[in-house]
Amino acid sequence: MKYVLPNLSTFNQRGSIENRSRIAEEICDKHNRISFQMVEIPADFVKNQSEVSKTCLPLGSMLTTEYVGKIYDSEDGISKPYCLHTEPGIPRRVARTSITSKLRWFDQSWIDSFHNHVLSIIEFIGKPPTAIEVHPGTQQKKMNNLGSLIFGLKSFMIRLEDSIDCMPEIFIENRTPHIISSGYSIKTFRDELLSIDSNDGLPIGIILDIQQLYSKTKERFVEEIRTIPHDIIKGFHIHQLHRTPVSEGTIDWSVVREFIHSGKYKSKLHILPEVHHMNQLIETYSFCTDFLGFKNADDR
Repeated sequence: MKYVLPNLSTFNQRGSIENRSRIAEEICDKHNRISFQMVEIPADFVKNQSEVSKTCLPLGSMLTTEYVGKIYDSEDGISKPYCLHTEPGIPRRVARTSITSKLRWFDQSWIDSFHNHVLSIIEFIGKPPTAIEVHPGTQQKKMNNLGSLIFGLKSFMIRLEDSIDCMPEIFIENRTPHIISSGYSIKTFRDELLSIDSNDGLPIGIILDIQQLYSKTKERFVEEIRTIPHDIIKGFHIHQLHRTPVSEGTIDWSVVREFIHSGKYKSKLHILPEVHHMNQLIETYSFCTDFLGFKNADDR
């Protein structure tokens, strides 16, 4: 079991691993039941006015080596492993300009640019991530589908491994408007992945966001979460509208707890308490350990 320190709104969004690691250790020192083994580092495309001004790139642009150092803090001493959280394809707005980046896993030129974007950030940081979180994207006239996603990810992974001489785990987050959003689409993705790579050799899996799944399925939530094969899951995002979950709230968290403990996983789970504010982080961590039964590090 690995707990990941989330990207809190109070952090410098392009801040260093060193600073996040220091904060994680301070939390651990203050709360002896809490331990974070990894930190989350954003790797979005250019996403706000400050980044537009610093890079002179349009909103929604991917980064290259020339621009990464203009918005990221330099690393003086890296400590904890990190997960690189890439562009989620959500609406961005600057003044009168609004854009939602399209994740084009069917487009080799886009994949090449995405690889360069990710690689430029990794090279600036100075060490490879333990995991890279990606997002499936919307259909885009059905060109972006589960098959193209799998082949697009394989192409990206081949290039990345050649570039950094190792292969981080690839986490795919389910998102409400994207092609992987429901329990059924997760199961279909898993089945297609196994049909293409029958020896199950790819380090690809789902990081299951419970709130996103509920937002998509609503009254079908219980039925759909039970369709998800445990062997495709690499971890969970735990939050309720980015706040601490309530056990008897809109989401039936007892069903989530039942699902969590009803199957076997192929790798250690990564748990991210995905709240936005520090004052809810400790409560959400405790909800994960005490109510959901995600024990402290290395218990699973």
